[in-house]
Amino acid sequence: MVTALLRNKPSTWPILLLLGAVAGFAADLVTDVSFVGLGLTACDVFEILVVAILATRAGVTSSTDSIWRMAKLAAICLLVPTLSAAGGAGLLVLVYDVPFLPNWTTWYLGTACGLLTITPLLLSWTDQARRGGRGREVIVQMIVLAGLVGAVGYADFNLLPDLHISFPFLLLATFSGRLLGATTAAATLAAVAIWSTLLGHGHIAEMAPDDPVATVERLQLYIVVVLFSTLPVAAILEQRDRLMEKLRETTKAAQAAATAKSEFLAMMSHEIRTPMTSVLGMTDLLMDADLPAKERGYIGRIRTSGLHLLALINDVLDFSRAEAGKLDLERIDFSLPEVLEHVRSLLAPQAADRGLELRFERDAHSPPMLMGDPTRLSQVLINLVGNAIKFTQRGSVTVSVSRLPKEGERERFRFEVRDTGIGISREKQAVLFSAFSQADSSTTRQYGGSGLGLAICKKLVEAKGGQIGVESVEGVGSCFWFEVPLALSAKTPSQAKPWSSLAPGPPRRVLLVEDVETNQLLITDMLRSHGHDVTLAVNGLEAVALATRERFDVVLMDVQMPVMDGVEATRQIRRLPAPAGEVPVLALTANVMAAERERYLAAGMNGTLTKPIDWSQLFEALARYGGSSDSSASQATASGPGADPALLAADAAAALGATPADIDSPIDPAVFNRLRRLQGGSGDLTVKLAELFVRDTGKRLTELRDAVHLADAPAVARMAHAIKGSAANLGAQVMVRICAGIETSAEAADLETTPARLNELQREFTRACDALAFSLAAP
Repeated sequence: MVTALLRNKPSTWPILLLLGAVAGFAADLVTDVSFVGLGLTACDVFEILVVAILATRAGVTSSTDSIWRMAKLAAICLLVPTLSAAGGAGLLVLVYDVPFLPNWTTWYLGTACGLLTITPLLLSWTDQARRGGRGREVIVQMIVLAGLVGAVGYADFNLLPDLHISFPFLLLATFSGRLLGATTAAATLAAVAIWSTLLGHGHIAEMAPDDPVATVERLQLYIVVVLFSTLPVAAILEQRDRLMEKLRETTKAAQAAATAKSEFLAMMSHEIRTPMTSVLGMTDLLMDADLPAKERGYIGRIRTSGLHLLALINDVLDFSRAEAGKLDLERIDFSLPEVLEHVRSLLAPQAADRGLELRFERDAHSPPMLMGDPTRLSQVLINLVGNAIKFTQRGSVTVSVSRLPKEGERERFRFEVRDTGIGISREKQAVLFSAFSQADSSTTRQYGGSGLGLAICKKLVEAKGGQIGVESVEGVGSCFWFEVPLALSAKTPSQAKPWSSLAPGPPRRVLLVEDVETNQLLITDMLRSHGHDVTLAVNGLEAVALATRERFDVVLMDVQMPVMDGVEATRQIRRLPAPAGEVPVLALTANVMAAERERYLAAGMNGTLTKPIDWSQLFEALARYGGSSDSSASQATASGPGADPALLAADAAAALGATPADIDSPIDPAVFNRLRRLQGGSGDLTVKLAELFVRDTGKRLTELRDAVHLADAPAVARMAHAIKGSAANLGAQVMVRICAGIETSAEAADLETTPARLNELQREFTRACDALAFSLAAP
């Protein structure tokens, strides 16, 4: 009855109590004690109501998986019967003039045992959450366990009364079934004990065969011992299981967050690095062109800004890898003087611009050749020296290297970067190596920087097994130092392979698989300028067809492409018979996550080149992987659909990222004029580009309108992105802004304002077409 109240709303309690009272009174009428039965029924109803109210207040209405909730329920089941037993015993004293204490004891033990046995049992069996939706499986398991305990209990009471072998099996049911097992097994054992005692079997019946009251009391105590030896243990096990489940959920959520973070970094890396390939590559090509000094200055600033953005991207990715413990460290032979010269060559112009002296000092005992990771060592030095130059107004920056006393089998080297800059207060030094921290927030605005550089340096040095620190006096200068173990190399400087050089190598026949026209132009021109033959494919399907028909020394394979991506294309190439199926394939990707690189290698690629492309790495890879080929001397030229030079030149101009003179103009004159200057000798490129823009954009606008009508948000985002790229090529900045808004809303699955924006885009497209016609007609 208590369980029925706890499992239902309080508003139904009066009806349930009335039904219970009627049933109890009817049972008493069978024994012909109508008046006494009415009083006893009132005591029972009072007891049930009080237990239900207190259990509700204690929070044990639906689950007793907590040891504290179990303790509260046990306390309620033990305390409330003291009142109801007193009422019942008092009524018997008044009517039959019987002793109070024996009747109270018998009533109390019977009621308490019933509450402790039946209430947890029914609460457990009626708790759907505890069964975990397994229903029949749980029922069968509990019946088997209870049957085992009942059988052993029967043997305990009837065959082997002195061994008490039922308790180990009772604990087995408790550990196997938790609360369900404990309550079911305890109730079964209690039933077996009552039945056996009534038949006069077992140690309880033998203790006082002529005293039924004493026998009942001992039986009740036995049941209490059974309950208190199982229910607390079951509650503790249930609580542990719930805590473990919460821990698993928390771990899963943390893993999901880490995965989401990795995917976000991979996506952002791809989205930012891909255009950076064009920006930096085109500036490299333009710097070699015959340009006036003013324009060369503009190009230089573009390149500097691009490198700064790329450095920031690399910092974020390096910090993420370091946090995840996934920093990859090389162990190769390298020349220490070459590393120092590399740092000097990069930072000497900055020091000269600020009027600073940049000095490098190397201990005479420092060996010229070491073994380790020169790239990471250079990264730390560039960061520390760059900071020193940035925060020094006058004076000098000195880099020194010294060899420390040997510790065991390892050689240790100390690198110091001293400056005469602004210095750092003692209280600020403690946070210098924390992420996104600088000595003062004002320095971020005055000197720039993300606050990640020193944090990355610390993680890189510690990954090498070293330590890093700083000594500084405010207003005097600073000395940043780090100590790392480096092994001595057996090679001489002449034997070492340069770790950073631009070595184009022998001519190769290259299959370039790339769908972005700007990258097509950039990579093709750079490779051809160094004597390589280039054949172009714009998707994986074309690449497989070309690899089947022709021989190539190496394949440069973009990863994300329409029709067929680079991973699937590589798999299909590997299925071709030799030698076509053995051609080296290098991935071109802006995704720098380790998991993605492993996926590329598993597909059969030989290596990965990261966008923006490091030309020294590209030429080194061509020299390493590109073998001799009978067809390498062929005079192949760039081929395949999408290789129209007019379109490539147009995208190249768009990649320069010029700011429009008039943001409200349909076509930016500066971009359009730049396109005119990029014309080749095969016709008017701007005319071809304009015709292509009008034809393709009109078709894409129709497809965009259909996607909006079908509420296909992914298709809307995809088409808006495509139109945005075409508009940017011609400097249609207003169209670019409208498309960007449509794309952002579609990615958020919000198409409410898209129809109005689509009408605005259609009107702006008409204006752009008119402006193009006018510009093309002008001399």
